[in-house]
Amino acid sequence: MGDDSLDIASISALVAAIGVITGVLFAIVEIRHLSRTRQTEIILRSYYLYGSKEFQEAWAKVMTGKSDDFNDYNRSRSAAIQVGMLFESVGILVYRKVVNIDLAYDLFSDLVKIAWGKLKEFVDVARKQTDDPEIFRWFEYIYGEVQKKEQKLRAGQ
Repeated sequence: MGDDSLDIASISALVAAIGVITGVLFAIVEIRHLSRTRQTEIILRSYYLYGSKEFQEAWAKVMTGKSDDFNDYNRSRSAAIQVGMLFESVGILVYRKVVNIDLAYDLFSDLVKIAWGKLKEFVDVARKQTDDPEIFRWFEYIYGEVQKKEQKLRAGQ
């Protein structure tokens, strides 16, 4: 009878251990899923902002402006800032690893390249005028990350 009770106790302990391990594995999978869901929600909010009427008006001003004429951007400063801030926020989210570069790249790579091409001189002049080299630091960062991602994709093909 002693051997039977030991076997039942061992089996019971084994079942409990398996239950705990299963629970931990489930929690890990669930946390990863929630993290991916959170990343997706955060970056999609930025993407939806891109589609807003207000942003599209700013985008149109920046796209029709002359990238070599800072005075043109001075007249449209708020549009340039609004466009830059969208990509500034994407850049900081990628840098802080709140959003992975693959997701940001898939949604924003072309827009980042176009916007940086139009606003780079505006950013350079703004940095000089304010003596603040950090203006749009994260916008420039995401542009650099997009460039690196494209180089890796080309190398892998």
